[in-house]
Amino acid sequence: MNLWQYYDGDLKYPDLNNHSHKKEIAKTKPIWAYEYVSKHGKDEDLEPIIAKNAEYSFWYAIEVLDDRFELGEPTIAKDPYYSYAYAKNILEAPFKLGEPAIAKNEFYSKTYTRDILKKDFYLDGKLICKYEG
Repeated sequence: MNLWQYYDGDLKYPDLNNHSHKKEIAKTKPIWAYEYVSKHGKDEDLEPIIAKNAEYSFWYAIEVLDDRFELGEPTIAKDPYYSYAYAKNILEAPFKLGEPAIAKNEFYSKTYTRDILKKDFYLDGKLICKYEG
């Protein structure tokens, strides 16, 4: 088959910078997925990858969504720092799912009690931290 018969004299090369291969690469690691969405905006295809990492889930919520990232909340909830930061900066309210992780860290228990709860911090009926406001 002679493909040159279809040539009209105008060779056009695709702009490889705008093709989906970057997105396919972004699907392989949470950091790359986050970097992709931080440049291109919200992308529901990449959210499950981002949701595997507490740090990038938090930053996706705060920098890209400017709102809750419910898919990432179970991962965020495993980390005391990001649980506290998520409650303070995103929810501006208690983050019940993250309280078990927060309760295991003395510093974040105190700051969560002082900054978020503004009352004694109880978990499963046990006093974790007394409010000293």
